[in-house]
Amino acid sequence: MDFDDAPSGGLPSGGHGVDEAVAAALSYLDSVDPATAADARTGWEGLRLVSPAAGPTQSSVQSFLWLHLRVLVDDAGRAWEVAQALADLLDRLGHARYADIARGESTRTLLHSDDETWQQLLSDAVARSGIGAENTELVTWQETPVGPERAMVDLIGETLEVATVAGEFAPKRLGGAPLRDTTLASRRRGITDSVLRSERAGGVLLEQLLDHRLELWTRYSPPRAELYRDLAQPLHDAGEPAYGCVRRLEGLLAQVGEGVDVDADLSDVSGRLLQRLGLVRKHHGRLVPTTRARGISADRMWATVVSRLIGTDYHPDTIAAEVMVAEVARGQWPHGTTMLTTALLRSEGWTTDPDPDADAVLVDLVTLGSPRETDTPSSDAMRLAAAVLRHRLLHTRLPAL
Repeated sequence: MDFDDAPSGGLPSGGHGVDEAVAAALSYLDSVDPATAADARTGWEGLRLVSPAAGPTQSSVQSFLWLHLRVLVDDAGRAWEVAQALADLLDRLGHARYADIARGESTRTLLHSDDETWQQLLSDAVARSGIGAENTELVTWQETPVGPERAMVDLIGETLEVATVAGEFAPKRLGGAPLRDTTLASRRRGITDSVLRSERAGGVLLEQLLDHRLELWTRYSPPRAELYRDLAQPLHDAGEPAYGCVRRLEGLLAQVGEGVDVDADLSDVSGRLLQRLGLVRKHHGRLVPTTRARGISADRMWATVVSRLIGTDYHPDTIAAEVMVAEVARGQWPHGTTMLTTALLRSEGWTTDPDPDADAVLVDLVTLGSPRETDTPSSDAMRLAAAVLRHRLLHTRLPAL
């Protein structure tokens, strides 16, 4: 499937309708209790609309029961009756695991929860189910994924379900202790990343997700669309590290060695940068390397810089930094960005201005990417700036405006 063309974020329903097995099961339920059969048909019709063409999956069952049924039937008591009837139908169809979900406590709780607590209860239930797409170093999922992102979350859910049924999360020996939660989460993250790195129609899924997030991000306001103008290709290219930046950072860390006095011959800029990246810390009047910094690989150092230079908060300070970093990614040093920053903040509802120190990220870009003053940023500085924006797009949870 081409995720770029997904009209509603779901997998294709294909038009599989009510086949003979479903018709027979509904006929049996109707002979026992016509009201239950009617509710089961309502539940099945709703379920098939969010299921892939091959039939229901654990992900689509949970999505229907925990998300869509609340909208389909706005009375909690009636929604619960539909869920129970659907459970009876799923049992008749040989889907005992799915039937247990339909009549389970998580479904009952979510259908009867109020709007204020529902989102957190949903997140907790999906996490307990073991098939929710994990947040990883590649991506942080939106609380309510839409479009291609929803399709990817569903695909990951199906992959995790297959892994569960295949016993990949079971103890290695019969009767052995269950795997620890941390081990299970790590394995789920690994599967999530593997799916994101795979190719479907349209290319690598992670890059399709980046395009989707960029499109969502630029919908927020005309100034934000201007901010990301012509940056799609640099953002895709920034998936590969700029090792020149890494070498410069390694050089700064080497100056610290096993520790130096705070007032030693280490520039204030370098000392501040290393601390903000979590690579050194103050200890008894000295700067010493952190545990993170000891034996750190080049790739890990790059990931640290990219993730920490601005971060993922949606705040006036980070927005102001975003504007300046976008200029560097485009190949020019920022100048005259105040008007765009102000327009961006006002159009997105902010009434406060950024802290004056918000432009400190520029100093870091110069330190790591263009160590010698030049008229234009170096290719390393441009790559680093684009990577920072890429990380921000893939990990920031967008507020509803």
